[in-house]
Amino acid sequence: GESFDEYVQTDTVNTINFQIDEFPCFSDVYKGLQTEFSVNLPEGKYAAEWINTASLKVVSSEVFEHKGGEKTIDTPVFNYDVLYYLKRI
Repeated sequence: GESFDEYVQTDTVNTINFQIDEFPCFSDVYKGLQTEFSVNLPEGKYAAEWINTASLKVVSSEVFEHKGGEKTIDTPVFNYDVLYYLKRI
């Protein structure tokens, strides 16, 4: 896989910037385990998917409403690189 210095997600309303190295839960140490991380999100309704990057299959998905502020995201158990896709709907 590639190493990204900064991930930027942009939509027509907001931009969410964070450094990948701020999320040590994605290091090899946590493979095979379930962990969590937190992000600061604006108020809204969201659709989220965890994607296995090797097979490109959705591992899990959810739709949730958030009142704004910090949101804790639980990861699935993973033994492969994963992608968390979050979209404000």
